[in-house]
Amino acid sequence: MSERVKKETIDAVLENLRHGNGIQKSCTLAGITHVTFWRTRKTDPELETEYQQILDSRTQIVEDALFKNACGYKKNDGTEVPPNTTAQIFWLKNRAGDRWRDVQDYRHEGNVGMTIHTPEQACTIINNLIPDYAKTDEKSEGDKEKTE
Repeated sequence: MSERVKKETIDAVLENLRHGNGIQKSCTLAGITHVTFWRTRKTDPELETEYQQILDSRTQIVEDALFKNACGYKKNDGTEVPPNTTAQIFWLKNRAGDRWRDVQDYRHEGNVGMTIHTPEQACTIINNLIPDYAKTDEKSEGDKEKTE
């Protein structure tokens, strides 16, 4: 550990972090700047490891809370909190992203047997498939003239 920062000060920063304070507040409460703590971490591998373990444990707490909300739970007073769909989606997208994505990527190899036509060809094909379509429109126009 760096000789410039006392062990008690670093221990105070770590304890503040364990209690849920952010890095800035933890350092301020211990009487050092976050830059001093950062420099000390970079020169002390054991401190860096302990710091990362604290962050990992905080991440685990949030993961557990997210999972709890995704599944629903009973409060201490017995009331039920229903499952939270947003938490479910977030969990699935991050934990099973290969199956739970907004965009699925499907690939097809080989011939799909499709012919691309010009707009004129497409109109001809449509008119041949629905021969009465044009006649119906013409009839409607004629009927309109008679009623006017």
